Amino acid sequence: MATKKNRRSFLITIVIIAVLAFTKVMLSPLGNLDDLWNYSFSKGISMGYIPYSDINLIYTPLFFMVFSLPLMISRSYFMYRITSSVFLTVTSLLFGRIVSRRTNNYWGLISSCILIVFTDIFTYNGLILLFSIIIYMVLCSDISRMKSFVLGVIGALSILSRQTTGTFIALFILMVLLSNKPIYRKVMLYLAGGVSVMIPFAAYLLFIRSFASFWDYCLFSLLSFGGNNGLFLPNSLLFLGIAAAGAVCDIVLIKKNGLNEYIYHLCLGICILTIGIPIIDMMHLIYTGIWFLFPVIKIISDVYKDRISDTVLKVIAAITAVYILVAGISGLSGTVLDHEHKELKLVPIPSDIFHDNMEIGRICNEYRDEGKRVIVFSSSSAIFSMMNEEYNAPYDVFNNGNFGMIDPLFYVEEACANANTVIVIPENYGEENWQNPDGVFEYVDEHMVPVQRYGVYIWYEHP
Repeated sequence: MATKKNRRSFLITIVIIAVLAFTKVMLSPLGNLDDLWNYSFSKGISMGYIPYSDINLIYTPLFFMVFSLPLMISRSYFMYRITSSVFLTVTSLLFGRIVSRRTNNYWGLISSCILIVFTDIFTYNGLILLFSIIIYMVLCSDISRMKSFVLGVIGALSILSRQTTGTFIALFILMVLLSNKPIYRKVMLYLAGGVSVMIPFAAYLLFIRSFASFWDYCLFSLLSFGGNNGLFLPNSLLFLGIAAAGAVCDIVLIKKNGLNEYIYHLCLGICILTIGIPIIDMMHLIYTGIWFLFPVIKIISDVYKDRISDTVLKVIAAITAVYILVAGISGLSGTVLDHEHKELKLVPIPSDIFHDNMEIGRICNEYRDEGKRVIVFSSSSAIFSMMNEEYNAPYDVFNNGNFGMIDPLFYVEEACANANTVIVIPENYGEENWQNPDGVFEYVDEHMVPVQRYGVYIWYEHP
């Protein structure tokens, strides 16, 4: 009976978390640029464009390759969001599992809900968090030879998700295995697991003739990317505070219990913290804050075990779940659906953005009908490509650091030199997005002639 009851409870938890995750992701109004850019890269791969040769991708490609697969069935932002919802559901459930095993199921449910509250989109950084959770669960069990191999596979996949943080995680796992006995076979199996992923990946790069460009984008451009995109925003302070509190709680638990699992948690948390390099903002620090919630909740659970009843925890979980549902539904206010463009169907769009984009797209298509090549320099250019079911590299994600070792003005000069090109750019391009390269608007304005305007957008033609 107890087993049936536990299974039913687990199934109910899965349903609750899935409903909340899908509500959070699917009902989010269009507008998160990072999500649009990630969709753009994934869409490009699904259309047959080659990473690093055709696509200006500065990240290792696992996330985009995985998310491109459903897009081969239905190339739409709606399908992309379904995939994001599934991954968010799995990540939330596993995170709650970690917490519940060391506290109780209600704390675990609350933790899963909190993860959904703070996670607006699922990105390659979310994939790093998912792999870290799985690695932590494996490390906290008896590490057999097979698990050593599996750790090698997951470590390699972490590197292919985010080269910097993934490398730190892979090295950490190696250090753990070196501290265990017997060392030789476990380490060799771990390395074999990593090699089983990396050799096929290297062969793939050679096959698509992107081996050299991969290193250009994913290694040599890192210094340029970090130099141009370094940023600190105050909205990261909350999660830095949670991370600091969680690290202290980990240390307290290490001293109190002397268990390796808290050492593993602390070290993995430090690895996850590197997601915030070079951009220290809420979006990049969320993962560190979420990771370090666990020891904070563990301490609270231990200290107030006799004061916080299961009923109170149920109420907290219910309030958090209701908040997610209400916030998701209320966020639909002022949005509309696009019934015309396939890639944007079933996605809520703020009405002002919808009407502006429709008009901008209409004007651009008039120039295309004249046989002109239209290039949009804007942080929102990916949306206009979605409206035309196109992928336009490198213009869809024309950000600082996204060009390997090539100066972004090279592409601007090339566009302006073509007499058949029409360039669309907002007059506030320099302030539109802090990741927009410097000097783009000035170069276009100096070498092209403005011929039309809508709002802040200006259409330029060759003189």
